[in-house]
Amino acid sequence: MLPRLMPSIAKAGDEIGTLHFGTFVDLGNAQIGFFTIYDGDFRSYMNDFMKFIGPTFDELMKHMKNPAPTPVAKNPEEFIAWAAALRRDPILFYSAYPPLGVQDVKALAVAA
Repeated sequence: MLPRLMPSIAKAGDEIGTLHFGTFVDLGNAQIGFFTIYDGDFRSYMNDFMKFIGPTFDELMKHMKNPAPTPVAKNPEEFIAWAAALRRDPILFYSAYPPLGVQDVKALAVAA
């Protein structure tokens, strides 16, 4: 199922203005993890997810234990709480282009 959704996930990832990187990883035991690097606060990032990748998460929720209510776009507080409960502390802080954000880097790339 996830391979089928990857084109829409990649397209949405390009539209999320705060996303540096995001990937799904098979963790074994029928578990997947989503690892991401983003700018800004968690709530704003989750709101971007609902806006651009909401339908994909609606599809993924059908295959999860203890999923967030769907559609996620109509249940924003529940989705954010669900994601926050599963969120893990970052392993480290890293800024590839201090003090630039994703949009700054994209603008510089276009200008080059």
